[in-house]
Amino acid sequence: KAQREIDRLVNEARCQDTTNDAIPFLVQAEAAAKKAIGKRWEKLVGQFGDDPAGDAYLEVRLELAEALNAADQREAALAHLEEIYRLDPADPFQARILLLVNYLELDRTESATKLLSADATEPWAAWMFGRVLLALRRGERGPATADALKAAQRLNPYVLSLLLN
Repeated sequence: KAQREIDRLVNEARCQDTTNDAIPFLVQAEAAAKKAIGKRWEKLVGQFGDDPAGDAYLEVRLELAEALNAADQREAALAHLEEIYRLDPADPFQARILLLVNYLELDRTESATKLLSADATEPWAAWMFGRVLLALRRGERGPATADALKAAQRLNPYVLSLLLN
């Protein structure tokens, strides 16, 4: 029953003409998803994606964060992304990629560095290019930065052209 209401609200949000019109429906969907979790909230922290209601909550909250980001409400979007990541660091919806992007766009170099240091063991192109961008922002030049750029370019040869476009 709760999931049907959540789905209805998300679908209503998706039918809106503008992102700003969709946000109130997503806020309601997030509240309904949180209510569906109820007293299990604290028990699920750290592993929300392992529970169907927790998974639904993360999915709705991520959609809300994306809508806020699209509506140029980056700080609000960032707060949602940080909470999603806190609730399930396994990150079943890959919110950490959006988290990194928002940190970089909002010039939160220290937060981006911390995220990449704590969580970026996978050789993802997003992480590799994130490290290169942070090095360049810190004014680091030379062979190490050039090698990092080459490694990132090997992982995804299309990103560099998008960044330089």
